[in-house]
Amino acid sequence: MAATPDRMVAVGRRDRQPLVVSGGGSGKWKISQLKGKGTLYGVALAGKSEGWAVGDTGGRPLVTRLSGGRWKPYQIPDIPGGYLRDIYLDGSKRALAVGGVYDDSGRARPLILSWNGKKWSQVTPPDGDVRLYGVTGDGKGHFWISGVDLEQPGEAFLLRYDGHTVRALRGAATVAQRTVRLQSVTYLPGTGTVLTVGHVVDANGRYTDVIERLGTSGRAKP
Repeated sequence: MAATPDRMVAVGRRDRQPLVVSGGGSGKWKISQLKGKGTLYGVALAGKSEGWAVGDTGGRPLVTRLSGGRWKPYQIPDIPGGYLRDIYLDGSKRALAVGGVYDDSGRARPLILSWNGKKWSQVTPPDGDVRLYGVTGDGKGHFWISGVDLEQPGEAFLLRYDGHTVRALRGAATVAQRTVRLQSVTYLPGTGTVLTVGHVVDANGRYTDVIERLGTSGRAKP
């Protein structure tokens, strides 16, 4: 879900087709069901008439754009096996969408798509068995992506993208067997702080909610 002072939008699926539900100050809701198969998972707005929503068709990433009061599919690079789970919109000329790509073996590798005001292009992700879930930004071209590194699952894990380079940020190492999965992420304007929420799975399979804070030191803290 995303909101501005005069619009709120939620996305999903109905009858196997992408679904957008939007409302304004009148209290009335508008339902838009897009053509073709697919599901939308993430949405971002920059104003009443500027927005993007992302998801997948069941075999490829799906990106839709709010234009002329209507949501329409937008052309992106062809990425078989790809999917998108979240998007952050930094004005009309910058956006970042994150997800993954399944290969023939069923293993997923990270997927990052960047919008420059004219087209979407792939950003080179880090190596490793990484899953990406959420993305946020500071409105100045810096982005943070939440997820989990399954090769080092015991450490809180974020990616930072400055428009040129993707860099991994990690929490403190631990000897305990656990998996820290950070799912939603947000930037707190004026504080230099990024907050993420998710869960920790211990060696017995028990889940515990977790909140991680990334400060100006560049290190995640519980």
